[in-house]
Amino acid sequence: MKVTFENFPLDAKNFEGKEVEVVGFWYPKNDREGMLSPYPRIKSCCLQKVENIEKEIFVFGKDFNSFPIDRALTLKGKFMIDPLYNFNNELLQLYVLKDAQLAPIKEMGKEILWCFGIGFFALVLYFTFWARKEAQKNPKID
Repeated sequence: MKVTFENFPLDAKNFEGKEVEVVGFWYPKNDREGMLSPYPRIKSCCLQKVENIEKEIFVFGKDFNSFPIDRALTLKGKFMIDPLYNFNNELLQLYVLKDAQLAPIKEMGKEILWCFGIGFFALVLYFTFWARKEAQKNPKID
């Protein structure tokens, strides 16, 4: 199930315990955890702020070293609402994606081949009829 950050906080309970895919920007904490945000290039001082906590998903899994941090990516995992508070009773985390991994990129091979094939066929037909038309306008005289 595809989820966007616009779904939070209103629809969050509908996704609880379900396998979801979320697109966002990756902010690693270490090789087993990090954070997904809808915003690129956030400074570390702005991450995990109480006012932004509903727009961040804490991600747990393994081998996150290969995740790109300079572009949006799609992560797949089990979505949980798992609030975590500090000793001052301030909310540190709310949403969690467990057992996260990069979502597979959907191949569009057949669709692209069909488009190129039809486009090529259309070009061949166009130039064939254009060449005939030109030949009729300017007949060769030997």
